Amino acid sequence: SYMGPKDGYVFREEGPRGAGYYREGTAAARAGSDAPAGPEPAKPAPSVGRDGSLLRAAMDENPDVADKLASMMGGAVPPVAPPAGEDEAAAAASAEKLRAVDEEGVAVGARLAAQQREGAVEFACASASAPGGDLSLLERCVGKMNLGSASGGGGAAEVAKMVFSAGAEQLSLVTHVPESKRRGVDAAAWTRAVLAAIGGKVMCSAPQPAPLGGGSIVLAAVSADGGEHEPDADMALGLAAAARFLEEDTPA
Repeated sequence: SYMGPKDGYVFREEGPRGAGYYREGTAAARAGSDAPAGPEPAKPAPSVGRDGSLLRAAMDENPDVADKLASMMGGAVPPVAPPAGEDEAAAAASAEKLRAVDEEGVAVGARLAAQQREGAVEFACASASAPGGDLSLLERCVGKMNLGSASGGGGAAEVAKMVFSAGAEQLSLVTHVPESKRRGVDAAAWTRAVLAAIGGKVMCSAPQPAPLGGGSIVLAAVSADGGEHEPDADMALGLAAAARFLEEDTPA
């Protein structure tokens, strides 16, 4: 019977029992020794399951599986396609999330811009639910607030604002103070005062140039810290602290 390559065996095309592998040093191995060695049979590709799910699960659970598989396949891991429709569903969900973030940014910005035109607000505190506490999405949302109405935005670039968004893992906040309001409030000082009122594990960026409206923008987040902090409750504290700072530290 045929067997694959093994240490201590040699391949003989015309051995006593036909082509196959024979133990080295035996008469059977010496018979037909002048015959050219046959090619080694190809190694079978590892089974990945009907849709690749078994292999993908193994690789996700243990990164070493990918390395071993690459060695078995000569350095190339075979591509494993996700189940049909998975990519499309994820892309659709992501697009819907961004659409909701943009729409809320435009709506909140339009409201702030209208209040500013009426002379009711120059400095404001607001919240946004669509970003779900994601800091990058909240920054995008504030960008939509500031984008000019002629370009499809909210048109609130000239309103100094601190915007909050609470999620399961953290509370995020973005502070934007346009150039025209920088004498009235410092974005970094405003943000630090709010974070001090909330407490806990915080992250705060240095002020950076705002892409819309000029002035500066500061990004910050307060971690839920494994349940030690409740982002929704922290947002209530932050909104109150932000308003208090404006009352105490901005010119009348």
